[in-house]
Amino acid sequence: MVYSHDLDDGLNEKLTRIKKLGFNSIFYVTKNYDGKVFYQSSIADVEKDALSKICEVCDTLSIKVFSWFCLFSEGYTGELDAEGISKFLQKNPYVAAKDKIGRTTLSHPVPSDYGFENYVCPLNERVQTYEINLMIEILKKYTISGIHLDFVRYPWPGQYCYCDYCEKAYWETYGEKLNEISIEKHQSWKEQVITKFVSRVYKELQEIRKDATVSALVWKYPEGLSKNQNWKEWDTDFVTPMFQHRLYIRTAKWIKREIKRNVSMSRKQFIPAIGGINSSVITLRKWREILDVIYSVGLEDFLIMHYDLDGVLNTLEGETASEFLNKLLKGGFFVFRHLLRRITI
Repeated sequence: MVYSHDLDDGLNEKLTRIKKLGFNSIFYVTKNYDGKVFYQSSIADVEKDALSKICEVCDTLSIKVFSWFCLFSEGYTGELDAEGISKFLQKNPYVAAKDKIGRTTLSHPVPSDYGFENYVCPLNERVQTYEINLMIEILKKYTISGIHLDFVRYPWPGQYCYCDYCEKAYWETYGEKLNEISIEKHQSWKEQVITKFVSRVYKELQEIRKDATVSALVWKYPEGLSKNQNWKEWDTDFVTPMFQHRLYIRTAKWIKREIKRNVSMSRKQFIPAIGGINSSVITLRKWREILDVIYSVGLEDFLIMHYDLDGVLNTLEGETASEFLNKLLKGGFFVFRHLLRRITI
């Protein structure tokens, strides 16, 4: 995925560089974590329609475009390139997620890297319908290859959601008060809600375009389970677990161990997400080690998560990069993802 702030200046040139390096797909954020969108929408707050130009250029370069879609976060305040609360949440304040002591994410936003986020309740029917309608709108208007889901979870950190909608739904299902059950029971309930929602997304998008894929950025096992992400049970075409950390660069040995463990735990097709906050300082030698690991465990595809597009491109375009990439890139499905300063799932 290539983020709009990096592509506004020199779009053709940067996409051409990506293509020459062997990447044939980009994932572009079309709905940001502040609720704003970067495509021509009649439903959401439009920051600008950058997706049209990206699709136009990528079509000439034979690069696939996937829509990166941030779920359930409808507002942000902080140091990142997002600001404000979406009109959807402003008009429907009752859909804000609520913690166990009754505070909503409007009055008490959820802390995140460099700021605070305003989450909505993942179970609320109004929320689910709104999110899916945005995805359908994108599929109908643009010739993208698929929708890639992000923030596929309840708010974290903190204990959510205990809104009136959740309380009623749990009582009607189990005959128990949600705020009186154990943390383990609540965790299981949230996991089921997320799994059912992903299935609903897949079903409804397939009805619109059968050729469009549905995928998701997720935490690797077992960390994903604590984030309500039992992704091996999800109805998706593939997932992209993160085998990196925002605070440090893991060794290739660690990446190999974790990827092998996730392969053994799930038959789900996944593309390992590598890189992270330190991606701009990863050397070509380190990229070689990581990619060698990916191929050694039988995987053919990878996703680069980065915070500095030019920095990563410059490294991969080094003197020995061409020989290295020609050896490894065998026409598989490669995805390139960019964030400005952080990764939040």
